[in-house]
Amino acid sequence: MIKNSKIVNENLLSTTTAIIKKHFNEKGFLNTTVDIKQRKDPGDANSVILDVAVDKKQKVKINDVVFEGNKDFSDKKLRKYLKKTRKRRWYNLFGSKKFLDDKYKDDKLNLISKMQAKGYRDAEILSDSV
Repeated sequence: MIKNSKIVNENLLSTTTAIIKKHFNEKGFLNTTVDIKQRKDPGDANSVILDVAVDKKQKVKINDVVFEGNKDFSDKKLRKYLKKTRKRRWYNLFGSKKFLDDKYKDDKLNLISKMQAKGYRDAEILSDSV
């Protein structure tokens, strides 16, 4: 809620947009668009009304996790190291499959550390895509 007697400038609009996008990112909606329109307040000459339109689009979910170039570990073993990044399964009807960027980054670090603990000191992730 934006309080009365606040100056509407570009900083206020960008901050409001960032707060709304951050809220929906935490819920799993990564492609959210925010459109803020200003219009004059008919009751007060020095006031404006901000109309905020939020299009949250579809929730980003993990369909599959694919490992390429791995010869020493099975995909099942590597997927086990990604504890919080779960892919969609038919038997997991009510579980959350939403993509959370911070948990994904933690899982990547966990995967590298587990592989290094198994003796692969130069293990690294060359690329990944979302």
